Amino acid sequence: MSVTPPARAQPGRESLASPPLGFVQKTQRVPILVALTYRATVDVPARFRNSKAVGAVLGLTPSKYQSGEINRTGAISKCGDEMMRVMLYEAAQSMLLRSAKWSWLKAWTMKIAMQLFG
Repeated sequence: MSVTPPARAQPGRESLASPPLGFVQKTQRVPILVALTYRATVDVPARFRNSKAVGAVLGLTPSKYQSGEINRTGAISKCGDEMMRVMLYEAAQSMLLRSAKWSWLKAWTMKIAMQLFG
């Protein structure tokens, strides 16, 4: 007589079915590892009011230097989750440099790059 263990879902399958992760992966062709890292980092999307709040958690807000009359805005603060920032960077590089397929996201990014770097 063999006893079969209870059926368990495969790791990550519940996360893939969630609306935010499914949307990110399907519409923007984000690699699965980036999507899972995002899902693990954000965890409960309802705790954020808007996308700027998510950026702050990831350390993607500009750093500020204020002293007397000096008020400088610097590079990103890097105070948040380093692994997620690395994953987002890798996904962006992959999409922009290695992907031959054109998308609205790639067009938007290229437009910004042209404005910034001529």
